[in-house]
Amino acid sequence: MDEEIIASRYARAIFDIAVDGDDVEEMDRALDRAARAAAGDRELERFWASPIIEKSRKREVLNRVIESMGISGSLEAALRFLLEKERFYLLKYVARSFHTLAQEYLNLATVKLTTARPLSAEEMEEVQQGLQKKTGKTIVIEQERDPSILGGIILRIENTVFDGSVRGRLERLARGLAG
Repeated sequence: MDEEIIASRYARAIFDIAVDGDDVEEMDRALDRAARAAAGDRELERFWASPIIEKSRKREVLNRVIESMGISGSLEAALRFLLEKERFYLLKYVARSFHTLAQEYLNLATVKLTTARPLSAEEMEEVQQGLQKKTGKTIVIEQERDPSILGGIILRIENTVFDGSVRGRLERLARGLAG
């Protein structure tokens, strides 16, 4: 079975617990932090996925992560459960799937906004308000600067990209002329 499908099942269970505890936003942030800490590099990812490394050794490492990050409650229980089921290596996928569920539940949409130059506060507000009207969701903008787009903006909302950049228009024009 695909790792992301398995992870989505665990994420759904953790999400249901978070909803019951009215703790979705905090669980989303904490799960993301834990995933980044536990799988910070390839070596750590291999450690969690390795069937050769004893579970007791993995528990020791997880205990240190939990202690150093001050993790407790339902997140601690979820992390320990993943380890016991030998699915801890899926934590980054679980966190990603949980984030998607949390955004939907909280009626949020994260938008990646790419511009050639930084936008003013007024321009950012205008973009945010326009997107909120179009989507009916509260918009969280992650701005990225990329001078190579020359001008305009590129918006990424969930799985959709709107390319209003000068570079994008030039590329479309060139393809149209090429036939």
